[in-house]
Order: sequence, then structure tokens, then C-alpha cells
Amino acid sequence: MSASTNTTRFSATDLPPTVVAQSRSGTFETFLRPVGIIGTGMFVPTRRVTNDELVGTLDTTDAWIRRRTGIRERRWLELTLTATDMMVAAAADALVAAGVDAADLGAVVVATFTGDQPLPSNAVTVASRLGATGACPLDLNQAACAGGVLGIWTAAHLVAADPERPVLVIGSEVLSRITDPQDRSTRVFFGDAAGAVVLGTVPDGAGLESWHVGSELSHDVGIRAGGASRPVDARAVEQREQYLHMEGRTVWHMATRRLPSSVREACGAGAMAVEDVDRFVFHQANINIVYAAMDALGRPRELAAVNVDRLGNTGAASIFLALHESVADGALSAGDRVSISAIGAGFIWGTLVLRHVAPRGSGPHTYNTTTTTKGRPCR
Repeated sequence: MSASTNTTRFSATDLPPTVVAQSRSGTFETFLRPVGIIGTGMFVPTRRVTNDELVGTLDTTDAWIRRRTGIRERRWLELTLTATDMMVAAAADALVAAGVDAADLGAVVVATFTGDQPLPSNAVTVASRLGATGACPLDLNQAACAGGVLGIWTAAHLVAADPERPVLVIGSEVLSRITDPQDRSTRVFFGDAAGAVVLGTVPDGAGLESWHVGSELSHDVGIRAGGASRPVDARAVEQREQYLHMEGRTVWHMATRRLPSSVREACGAGAMAVEDVDRFVFHQANINIVYAAMDALGRPRELAAVNVDRLGNTGAASIFLALHESVADGALSAGDRVSISAIGAGFIWGTLVLRHVAPRGSGPHTYNTTTTTKGRPCR
């Protein structure tokens, strides 16, 4: 028997019609044992980049940046450090907080679109440096800012399948290295950071309860060059297509519409009201988006975690940082219900609703901004 390949070229009009949007929600009730987040960690670089520093090279002002984004400064990774350095440092703190040995992990899930290189795998690299000798490495590299939600959702199912093996999830971005230094529409928004959580089994009545995920194809946020259809060549560099581009109006419209809707869908799937949520962790794209989502939900703004003013938009790391700070600052206590929501390029968005449990290990660490665990196994 021989196989044949259809090499017919199709025009755009021959392709199936574009699917406008997809949406799905559900619960974690089928899990034999409850699964939850048992430890958190984060890492941010030492270098602070203020609005005044950016104003010196961009056609903008500190007042404009604060009014449009709420950001007054962001962190950029030192040139001597890598994305993996940040991931390992955040992961090490999360493992300590969870009281989990890296060698006991069942999987390492890494969400990022700004890893050290396309290949080899970021998850393999991190697992190797941590000493996670029994972990399955998984890379989520095209979910952008929604990668954290999808990573936790995926990890929960992995733990449910093998309850004795906790799973590490990391969100990390080095966005300072893929934003155009000449483009104020992207340069002022983004920062660098990494965050991590460990998922494991938790007592009855705690852990993950419900979820919602949606998507809608759009090219209004993306990187045009660097893939198989558009390699980074001289022309791409001349047109600055190797950098992230973003249509701000589209982002605002999608985020302010989809985030509150996703929270409602996730709560509805779990037969709970939005009023039953004690803490809201949104992707920190823009403080105005966070506040617009809270207003749309009819909930007090002070229930939302906010760090975008200090750290900027940190992509896939964003929800991990906001969750970690909520735990470390005492804004989130054991038994509290928290919703975690994000939206990223694609567009992809989603929400997780869970009951928080106290860390099993030494508790949440304050983030380490001066050292990394490079070359040192986490034991």
C-alpha cells in the first residue's frame, strides 16, 4: 500500500470559513481527589525601568503612560541573565513553599513565548537544572499571556492522573527583548519576570472547582516574523517584523469584554455566584482593564490583585506574580475562593476558580531579585 500526498495549493477563498469564537467551561468534579495549588514562587529582575527613562527615547510622557496603563515602572532582565535563570529561581521558591522535592515532580510545564531559544525545550532545560529527574517536560509556547491559566489547567489533569506526583507550572517572559525600542505602543507596557506554582492533591472542599476557556482568531497582536511562513531575513528586520506588534484598541475591546464574561462562565459552571469570590487575580495587562473587569462584574476594585503599576505587563508570568503576592501579603487566606483569569494573543482567554490552601512548606517567600539557582539542583 502506498500513501499519496495532496499538494494542491488553495487560495484564501477555498479555505474553510474562519471560526469566529470557541468557548467551553467545566468543573474538576470528576477528579478522584481534589487538586489545588500548594506552593507559589516568583522572580523579578533588579533593574527598574521608570517611565522617565523611556520618555528619553520615545515620543511619550510619564503622564500619558500612567493615564493609559497605570504603569510607573517595570523590571527588565539584566543582559547577563536568561529566561531560564528566572524560571529556575521562581520554581525553586515554589517548591520550597510547597514542601516538594524536585525529584518527586511528575511534570514541569513551562508557559512562555520568550524562552531562551526555539529549541531545545525550555521545560527540559528547567527540569534538568532543578534536578527534576522524573518529570515529563511540557512547553506551552504560543498561548502568550493566557499561558498560565492553560498551564495550571493542564497540570491539574496531570496530577489527577497520578496523584502522588505534584506538577510544577512556570510562567515566564523576557518581553524587553522582543519589543521594539522605537515603538511606544508596546515598549512602555511590558516587563520581565517569572512566576511558578506547584499543584498537588489537597483536602476535600479545597482546590480547583471550575474553569472556562475561550478563543477567537486574531492577528492584531503577534510577531510577524520568526516562523516558517516568515523567517527573520534582512527584509523582515528592515520592517521591524521580528518585534511584537499590538493593536491597542482591539486588546482593550477583547479584554474588557472577554475577561468578565469568562469569570461569569467559570462561576456558573461551578454553580456559584461571582459574589462568592473573595479575590480576583487578573492578567496584569493594564490597570484600566483590571478595573473595567471588576466594574463589569459589580465587585469592589480593592478585591483585585494589582502589580502592573510596579512590574508592567509580564505576559505568562503575570497571574503567577499576582497570586504569589496575594498570598505573601495576606490578601488571600486558606479557604478563600479566588478566580484567576487571563487573556493573551490569539486571542485566548480563560478563568480558573479555586479554594486556596495554605502552603505545605515554609510558606511564600519574598521574591529574590539578586540571585539565581543556576547550576544548582533544587533539593
